[in-house]
Amino acid sequence: MRIRQISLTEWYDIPGYDGKYQINYFGNIRRMLKRGYKDLHPYIKISNGRRVVKLNGKEQVVMKLMQITFIGVLPPGKVAYHKNGIITDDALNNIGITTRVSLAD
Repeated sequence: MRIRQISLTEWYDIPGYDGKYQINYFGNIRRMLKRGYKDLHPYIKISNGRRVVKLNGKEQVVMKLMQITFIGVLPPGKVAYHKNGIITDDALNNIGITTRVSLAD
């Protein structure tokens, strides 16, 4: 797992997109344009209630983007979850790591 000093005001490249998309501590996402950036607006997926955004035309769950950007690949048996139970709150301080068994309890 990747742990590092995270700034509340900085933007970070989302891995796998060659700097085209960036995300910040609060789960806001932007796309790089020729001149500046465009803020993207996640929407709530009706089937699961999670915030999703389209990157390169494909839906991506915002919490998963937060995980791969700030935490990295999880070890086998570990899962990311929302600490406060609000699945639309994708701020980094609300994302925790646990096991599936612990999450089910």
